Amino acid sequence: LRSDIYSLGILMYECFNGTPPFNEGSIETQIMLKNPSALLNVPEHVNKAIMKAISKHPENRWDSANDFFEALSSRIEVPEEVHVASKQESRREVTRQAVPPSVKPKVLVVDDESDIRTLLRAVLSVSGYIVEDASDGEKAVEQLTKRKFDVVISDIYMPNMDGIQLLKYMRENEFRMPVIIVTASTSEKDILDGYNWGADYYITKPFNNERLLEIVSELTRGTS
Repeated sequence: LRSDIYSLGILMYECFNGTPPFNEGSIETQIMLKNPSALLNVPEHVNKAIMKAISKHPENRWDSANDFFEALSSRIEVPEEVHVASKQESRREVTRQAVPPSVKPKVLVVDDESDIRTLLRAVLSVSGYIVEDASDGEKAVEQLTKRKFDVVISDIYMPNMDGIQLLKYMRENEFRMPVIIVTASTSEKDILDGYNWGADYYITKPFNNERLLEIVSELTRGTS
């Protein structure tokens, strides 16, 4: 699926660049309106292949993952119509908070928006965390009962089981790992409910990547 190719392209962009292509202001607005900056310090065919994979228009993306991988290995030519910002425009200092290689805390990301899950996975994975995700609270519960996580990052408004219900379930069943609420909701009731059920932090979308990494690092300090 072209949506899967898009997600893979976002992850690869993050791996090469250190930050996702859309990480300032409203993520949704950036995705819809902004052309991502070109990748620096990579071969031009790799840059073009990834930019085609994350094109705003699905019909302009690769038809298959195999085509994408062949383009990355320079076996096929990438069409010139792929539009990206110039490398001069994208030249900047990339900073991120890295986790020591010997420490790999496990993070569960819970959000019904696939783009948000992809962005969070990319930001956390490149910084050294092991990341899994779930599209709602019910699926998160399934994963929590199978393996141990060091931190849970959850949205509030989701189908089947929302973030507050997930928090309630976790605390009533003695899942003691820290929980970070990352949501677009600014409702006072949501904030109070979250803290009443044991949320450790509450972050509103659009979130700041560096601040999120600081919080995750603080909550997982000493984890091995």
